[in-house]
Amino acid sequence: SIHGSDAVDLSEMAEEVWRDFGGPEERLHVETDRTIEASKDCLRLIFERLFDNAVVHAGEDTTVTVGDTETGFYVADDGPGISENDRDRIFEQGYGTVREGEGYGLFVADSAAAAHGWEIVAGESESGGARFDIRAR
Repeated sequence: SIHGSDAVDLSEMAEEVWRDFGGPEERLHVETDRTIEASKDCLRLIFERLFDNAVVHAGEDTTVTVGDTETGFYVADDGPGISENDRDRIFEQGYGTVREGEGYGLFVADSAAAAHGWEIVAGESESGGARFDIRAR
């Protein structure tokens, strides 16, 4: 197991971070009952950054879904999505399209995941919004 890791309830963590973040309860859909081996701080940071990213790009009335995959979990939204050209670049430090000082959120999430031996892959959600798959290796 990873150094300093715990068995973390994904849905509990997602709901807690969303609440702390001030997201309206009905805008978070959690479709997982998985427990994963993770550093709580690392997982919290990833959720914070991905939730922040969704709300910044998709607006406050976006719905965010957290679910599990064969290799980990995903965070998806029903916003405008990420153009294919940008999907590799959004994790670069300082890359941002919306506001000054932005572009660190996904870089931080990606760095935290990498430190954990995970990888985050950007793609498209079922509704055409953004989807991030967090793959635990």
